[in-house]
Amino acid sequence: MERWDLYDENRKPLMETMAKHDVRAAGKYFVIVCAIMQNENGDFLLQKRSKQKGSQWALTGGHPKSGETSLEGLITEVKEELGIILESKKVKLLFTVKKQQVFADIYHTVGNFSNAQVCDRSEVEKIGWFTSSQIKELIKNNQFYEPHIPYIEGLLK
Repeated sequence: MERWDLYDENRKPLMETMAKHDVRAAGKYFVIVCAIMQNENGDFLLQKRSKQKGSQWALTGGHPKSGETSLEGLITEVKEELGIILESKKVKLLFTVKKQQVFADIYHTVGNFSNAQVCDRSEVEKIGWFTSSQIKELIKNNQFYEPHIPYIEGLLK
């Protein structure tokens, strides 16, 4: 069973873990990661979440497994979901958001990513390239995963 490391409100490790589906304990936080992936033309690589996850377009991401750093977790999630092996030196942490017992680390990378493919159908229905204006339309039409909107809005301007 997948486990996640737990942190206090200042992101100090608590040396505790929780199982993926455990109820969160008050005052304990975990980390999620999201990748904003662009090509040289500025287009964004998005994934459409599987039907059981709502079938909305979103960033690629997830939870670092226990023992992984945030960046290692991001690299793992992108590989598991899209088959892309990111080079850590080409990935930049843009910002971290703290909310509702979660630290969300938002990363950005630019590359070709032509080898991207759906690798985990339980997570991803399909993938596609989108311009900023196309993503704005997805958001306007409620086709973009709402929790990810604040993570990408700054790059859409």
